[in-house]
Amino acid sequence: MEITLEEFQQVCAPKQKLNPQEWQVREVLLWGDNQPWVFARSIIPQSLCESDFVNLNTKPLGQLLFNDKRFKRMPFEITHIYPSKAFLTKLHISSEMKLWGRRSAFSFEDLKMTVSEVFLPSSPAYQEMK
Repeated sequence: MEITLEEFQQVCAPKQKLNPQEWQVREVLLWGDNQPWVFARSIIPQSLCESDFVNLNTKPLGQLLFNDKRFKRMPFEITHIYPSKAFLTKLHISSEMKLWGRRSAFSFEDLKMTVSEVFLPSSPAYQEMK
């Protein structure tokens, strides 16, 4: 997994050049009721992974972000997406419904990172629609 150019533009410093080795991409599935509810993709500066996130491993990223006042959340970006066949196949999802997604950037000193979430068809977020 590598950072995309669009993701890099969300987190880079002015005039910074894209160097994929300076970033870690973390993808996780969040489950509920034995079903995948959320696909999350985070773009994290490598320097943060080597310092404050050194023991992240399988810990929830939110546990670190929301319990440390040094992280400042920027406003959410909300979107509707039609997921690609590759995305659906990767997650073993057969539904082709339009999905909601959100992304927010976090600042930490002079660093930025993003957390993007796509709410999957089995998520309670769509309960009213079913």
